[in-house]
Amino acid sequence: MSDFTDNDATLHPNSETSCAKVDSRVNRRAFLTGMGLGGAIFALSPHVRSIFKSGDEELLLCVGSFGAADPGTLHLLHVQSGNTRMLNTHPSARPAAIARHPFRPLLYVANDVNLYQHQPRGTVETFGFNSATGKLELVGRQPLSLSATQPRSLAISPDGRSLVVAAFGGGAYNVLPIDETGLPSAPTAILKQVGRGEHETQQSSSHPSHVLFHPRTGIAIAADYGAERLDILTSDDGDSGTGKMNVAARTSCAAGSGPSKIAMHPDGELFVVGHALRPALAAFGLNQQMKLMPLGRASLKSAPTAICFSADKSILFAAQSRGARQALLAAWSIDAQKGTLQRISEIALPADEVTSMHPTGSTLWLASDRGIIFVELDTQTGTPRESYRVSSVPHLRSMAVV
Repeated sequence: MSDFTDNDATLHPNSETSCAKVDSRVNRRAFLTGMGLGGAIFALSPHVRSIFKSGDEELLLCVGSFGAADPGTLHLLHVQSGNTRMLNTHPSARPAAIARHPFRPLLYVANDVNLYQHQPRGTVETFGFNSATGKLELVGRQPLSLSATQPRSLAISPDGRSLVVAAFGGGAYNVLPIDETGLPSAPTAILKQVGRGEHETQQSSSHPSHVLFHPRTGIAIAADYGAERLDILTSDDGDSGTGKMNVAARTSCAAGSGPSKIAMHPDGELFVVGHALRPALAAFGLNQQMKLMPLGRASLKSAPTAICFSADKSILFAAQSRGARQALLAAWSIDAQKGTLQRISEIALPADEVTSMHPTGSTLWLASDRGIIFVELDTQTGTPRESYRVSSVPHLRSMAVV
């Protein structure tokens, strides 16, 4: 399964909202109504239950799925003391990425589609959620610019006023201002990209694949799989709320490497890029001039499908598919000064492919093609110890901790 295959999906209004216009206004019912908890409870093993009870960890997870028999679904799950409960599900066409507003009960979903209302563009959906009732409801849908197709990554600025979308198929970044209600407006900056890579078919044009915001500076860092580079996006006037951003700097990656994923260290000064075509992990430092400086690099036997940093240690987690219905999770130590990477441990995972990861203290949550995976981390070293599948929702492609 590849993150970079084309698709011909068409986004249609969900049955619950097809009678109402949801593209440009808030559905106020999402904030005024709710429903009781429901859904199945997935029991964990006694060992995992004891881990939860010792830390009394409680989480809301929103995961997105799509596959041959599933055009797209969001699932909201509650995890506490060894039980995983499905609270709510909602249709969402090919939810390739999910991000939460920094201080509002809103989720933003990138719909990885080629067409919307018979025009070549993708969309971003906004969902309201109620953590008390488990209600998840569509409150807005915003089309991207023409030709901005197959959006596969999105990021919200730290002040919650701008949203940047990487349109893989359209070779463009869209910048959408977020209004006072939390809804994204039409794109105010359309950053069409040019360039190509060494691979004749997969890199014949620009393919922005991943974007994230720096937590303090307001700049965005993006990976372009097709043009083999990293882009720095900054605001023209220093106000990220205007949605007026541009590409201020570029950093070239190794020829034919296909940069596809970015992970940021919690301090915001170190970045690791996962390369898909010539599998590798590459570290970059961010200097005072807000430029990315190449540091260490480590070759891999297979492409990293998901990467993330530990929540509190200089450890990078990288998941890889190894064939024979097996995936591996490796932990890498990183010298924060030199950026050198060293593999320190790895464990097998009960999945074929991991698509998203999120650390929470001494645990790591993974979304995979075979469901949600819980990984226990060593409390002293921060390295993975054991993994358990705690929910069997199939074909997961995206995840956010709510």
